[in-house]
Amino acid sequence: MNPELLRLHFDRISDAPDAIPRLRGFILDLAVLGKLVEQDPNEEPASVDSGRSGTERQSHDTQPHGIPDSWRLLNLRSISDQITDGEHATPQRIQEQQVPLVTAKNVRDGFMDFSNTDWVSLETATKAWGRCHPSVGDILLVCVGATTGRLCVLRDARDMVLVRSVALIRPTSIINVDYLALALRSPMAQSQIWKKVKVSAQPCLYINRINSLLIPVPPIFEQSRIVAKVKELMGLCDQVETAQHEREIRRDRLVLASHYNLNNSANAEAFRRYANFNINHLSAVTTRPEHIKQLRQTILNLAVRGQVVPQDPADEPAPELFKRIQTERAKLAKEGKSRRQEPLPLSRFDEPPFELPKQWMWFRLADAGLTQTGTTPPSNNVEYFGDYIPFIRPADLTGTITNYSGNGLSTQGVEYSRLIAKNSVLMVCIGSSIGKVNLTDRNVCCNQQINTLTPYLESTSRFMSFAMKADYFQKLVLANAGMGTLPIISKGKWEILPVPLPPLAEQQRIVARVDELIVLCDRLETQLTTAQAESRQLLEAVLHQSLAEAS
Repeated sequence: MNPELLRLHFDRISDAPDAIPRLRGFILDLAVLGKLVEQDPNEEPASVDSGRSGTERQSHDTQPHGIPDSWRLLNLRSISDQITDGEHATPQRIQEQQVPLVTAKNVRDGFMDFSNTDWVSLETATKAWGRCHPSVGDILLVCVGATTGRLCVLRDARDMVLVRSVALIRPTSIINVDYLALALRSPMAQSQIWKKVKVSAQPCLYINRINSLLIPVPPIFEQSRIVAKVKELMGLCDQVETAQHEREIRRDRLVLASHYNLNNSANAEAFRRYANFNINHLSAVTTRPEHIKQLRQTILNLAVRGQVVPQDPADEPAPELFKRIQTERAKLAKEGKSRRQEPLPLSRFDEPPFELPKQWMWFRLADAGLTQTGTTPPSNNVEYFGDYIPFIRPADLTGTITNYSGNGLSTQGVEYSRLIAKNSVLMVCIGSSIGKVNLTDRNVCCNQQINTLTPYLESTSRFMSFAMKADYFQKLVLANAGMGTLPIISKGKWEILPVPLPPLAEQQRIVARVDELIVLCDRLETQLTTAQAESRQLLEAVLHQSLAEAS
């Protein structure tokens, strides 16, 4: 393996999401293929006692790259003095710390972890040791559960009792225990392990299947050279991982500082300065998928604070727009299309969530439009629809609600339920997805887990959806939700939450600018995905070149 290639291409290779695990796995596979160190023709080939069963020579059709002539492909039983598992009947635990009871959780990747351990009595342990008594130089292998295949070498002399989920492998003198451990960790061996696992209630690797695992065995002195080389290269991986981690910390600090400054600015001028920084340095603060998710949210937060477009003094002020909204409300009420209700007094606001631009104003959600909670009609009114009205559930409020391929309502079902007009804003009001928001582009019905807002002025729908997705509104929803078995906010509490109202002309400019920025986020996400794919391809190329040089 060529370390210089790794150093040369580190910046790009390390952007691959699985770069370090892939490198470590590749090193181990090179090791067990005999391509990590040179063979010495003067060394005696690997051998096994003739009395042991299960030896076999490697064939090229079962091992893609073959193994050196001086190696042998042997089953694990033939190179082990003992292979067994722990107690099948779980021993009685005691409070006193006498002898640790080792389960899968104690066997970490390369070391034993006794920080969370149960205990058994010395008397119980003595009986258990008749079957299995671990000692220094043994390999412990998890053989039951999701971590099957994880292993470590016992380095310290310490009494312990194993349970069924941990197997003990005691190698013979022809095998270096550290070589065997790295061979068992290699992707080649792990693939064998999981092919032999029996999956019922949980994965289980039985002893007879552990016995049959095939291990490429080099001459004993070559094993030591391989172990030393693997240790050296794993040290290089540690350096790469550390450098990668430090770089990600710096990136995360930039992102966190940027978002913190936006959310904790002392005044409007400082907020504007940090907002401009975010908008002008989008690519610098978006290096991972979660950064882009945060960026999309930041854009919405900026939008509802009046920070994505400049204000225009010539715009009709928000109070005038508010009067027009209420005029439309009264008109709809007169026509029986809305409830007649006086606007909620602005004096009922305890403390505005944040300072608004000069021409904006705060008002209640219910003052923006008709608020409703969905209902679920009888099941015989729910059908697959052609021209029927779609029936929306919380799981449907993902992306843009344009894929209406699920259930719909018959005419009778629509009459039973509540019709939600197109361009309404829907928000989940109960359960784990509380606060999820989306717009609908057609008339729909929804179930009782969803609250809806149908704006009196349709042109305000997009901005209202931004406000309800913004962090401040989401926090208010949770703060006002009852926290029983499931979080739930009643329509009464929901509809009096405050929302900002900009001039209508500015709303339109905000919507257009947010659309531009979201498209930019989409493009950045595509670029990030492409960059990661290219990094992964470069990593593969470097690994294959290393393999070619080692052949």
